[in-house]
Amino acid sequence: MCSSDLSRNAFIGNRLEGNDYGVWGGYSFNSRIAQNCFIGNRVGVAIEHGQENAITGNAFLGDTTAVWLWGNPIEPSDWVYPKKRDTKSRGYSVEGNLIERARVGLRVAQTSATAVRGNVLRRVDSAFVMRDTSELTVAARPVTRAVRNATGCPAVSLRTLPPAVRARIVSAGDRKSTRLNSSHRCISYAVFCLKKK
Repeated sequence: MCSSDLSRNAFIGNRLEGNDYGVWGGYSFNSRIAQNCFIGNRVGVAIEHGQENAITGNAFLGDTTAVWLWGNPIEPSDWVYPKKRDTKSRGYSVEGNLIERARVGLRVAQTSATAVRGNVLRRVDSAFVMRDTSELTVAARPVTRAVRNATGCPAVSLRTLPPAVRARIVSAGDRKSTRLNSSHRCISYAVFCLKKK
C-alpha cells in the first residue's frame, strides 16, 4: 500500500495487488495517481478530505471498490490541521481509467467539483455510488487506443496471482444477489434465501 498525506505527491506506474487500500491519501492535495495497476484490493484509491487530485490512466482489476473519495463532516477535535485549513473534499479529476470486475466503480460522499470523464467500466455492479455530493460532472468521451493503453498494466493471468487475490477477483463474477441500487442509503446485513429440502 502507498500512503500519502498533506502534500503534492505522484504515484506513477506501480502495481498494487491484494491490499486493503492500494493508495490511501488522507488530506492529500494536488497529487497525481497515474498509470498504476490495482489488482484485487479492497479499495484501489481512497482519499479522505482531498483537494485537486488527479486519478488518470489507471487499471483497476477486481477491486471491491475502485475509487473512493469522501469528506467526513466530523473531523478529529484534537487535531489542529482541520481547524486552520479548508479541508473540504473537492476538485478531483477521474479520467481515462479502466475499471473491471468491481462491486463499485466510483464511490463519492460529501465531495464537490469533481470531473469524471472517459473511463471504461466493465462488469461493474454499481458504476457510481454518490451521497451528499455536488457539482459532479460525469461525461463520456470516446475511448481512444491511447487511453486504453495508457494504463501500462500488463495482461493479468489469474493463475499467476496469489490465492487470496485470485479468490477476490473470481468471486466478482456473479453477484446479482448482493447488488444495491441508488435507493439504498446503506446496508448493514445481507439476506440469503435457502431452499428447504
